[in-house]
Amino acid sequence: MQATKTFAKVKVAIQAALAKVEGVVKGAVQIIARFTYRQRYEQSTGRDPLVCPHGQSEMGIWRIWHPTYGVIYDEGK
Repeated sequence: MQATKTFAKVKVAIQAALAKVEGVVKGAVQIIARFTYRQRYEQSTGRDPLVCPHGQSEMGIWRIWHPTYGVIYDEGK
């Protein structure tokens, strides 16, 4: 596909195939919504990562620390 001659030969077929699936792809993009970290975590573990397990109140994120990379998010900076 990278060679110019090869691409020129299949370009018409690729365009025809893309035209056929264009509506399906656009529909799929509308169906699939982006989730936040909080939503993905809750979906996979069944618990909200920003709700305190002791007091059940909502917590905020002010710093994220990683054992290899150190501080990767700091609200104060």
